[in-house]
Amino acid sequence: MGESMRVSDIRDHFLSRADWVDSETTVDRVIRGNPEADVDRCMVSWMPGFTALREMVKRNLKLMICHEAIFWRHRPDRPGDDPVGREKYKFIQEHDLVILRNHDCWDVWPEAGIPWAWG
Repeated sequence: MGESMRVSDIRDHFLSRADWVDSETTVDRVIRGNPEADVDRCMVSWMPGFTALREMVKRNLKLMICHEAIFWRHRPDRPGDDPVGREKYKFIQEHDLVILRNHDCWDVWPEAGIPWAWG
């Protein structure tokens, strides 16, 4: 395994290289879990779906960097009344997973962001 670093340092790294993002208003933040957690590996996913979350646990990964929010609602960090959403929320908590949303940086990241990936 590699050298570990804090999740908050990873977020800060992305934001420090994304001058198009307002760090005060961005959705790019830890949306679940401990931002001060030490990690040495991560999963990268478009969305934090249940399949990906289960794979994280299987691989003993604690951090997911994703583009979209956990839940499709006004408060995308809370499951609301959706039973599947509540099950997902419980799973994330039970396994002490950290979800870092990297939306605004990723959207315009040169040569890797959405315009280039979809192009």
